[in-house]
Amino acid sequence: MNMAAELTAHHQLTQVKQLLERGILTPREAITVCQRLDAPDAPLAALQRASFVDYLEGLSDVWIQPETLSD
Repeated sequence: MNMAAELTAHHQLTQVKQLLERGILTPREAITVCQRLDAPDAPLAALQRASFVDYLEGLSDVWIQPETLSD
């Protein structure tokens, strides 16, 4: 396990989470970004990423786009 790779991957995943929370990314976009994050030397980060992608897939099933909201 490469600690530098783990930290880099964790930092990237944290950035994706922050963009999702701010509404900059939709869950579908966040899934695409997470799938592009490749860290072969970071198995713990890969497990965390896989869990987060599972969460995003569930979230995207119930996600309502702001422009489709009605009063």
